[in-house]
Amino acid sequence: CELGRDVVSYAMSYFDRIVPHYGINDTLVQLVAMTCLYLAIKVHCSKKISVQSMVSLSRGSFRDDQVLKMERIVLQGLNWYLTPATPHLFLEIFFETSQDNEAMNEIKDSASYLLELAVCDNFFITKKASSISRAAILAAMDIVARPLEVNVLLENLLVDDDRCVVEKCYTRLLEIYNMIVKQDDDGVPQEVIAEREVSPTSVFSVA
Repeated sequence: CELGRDVVSYAMSYFDRIVPHYGINDTLVQLVAMTCLYLAIKVHCSKKISVQSMVSLSRGSFRDDQVLKMERIVLQGLNWYLTPATPHLFLEIFFETSQDNEAMNEIKDSASYLLELAVCDNFFITKKASSISRAAILAAMDIVARPLEVNVLLENLLVDDDRCVVEKCYTRLLEIYNMIVKQDDDGVPQEVIAEREVSPTSVFSVA
């Protein structure tokens, strides 16, 4: 199954919601994580994966019946709530109402990438999905060259009473992004790096 970008986001949502309710050791963490991914694929991916295929990924650490038993535990722990609002969902909804042009598509792709990075950082666990999504869009605007017509989009994103939370998420996303860029740039000639176009202006300074 070709996983959509939102599938991992759903799986992490399940995992983050279920783990605090149980005393889980390192072995069970692996089983819970694998089961959450299995559930997310079953619910949110058009092509399904068998439990046997998931078990094979564990390289013999778990059996079919263990995954199926944990699936029931996770479902009960989540009260069968398997379609939470995720940052990727908010991103899709927002861009459904925006103009379909190259600039917007580039911002959306960059924002989607930033949301994938956010899944790996526990800083975002306690933050609202809508705040993370808006922060990702704003950070993406800083990363790509932002045309003038996007300024209206910018203003709409910042009309909210949790601007402080959005700004913290925005800052964190750029920190993660810049850290990864620095790692990727190790060994790359400085003149090549200098030629890259990066918007130097923070979106929060122009809003």
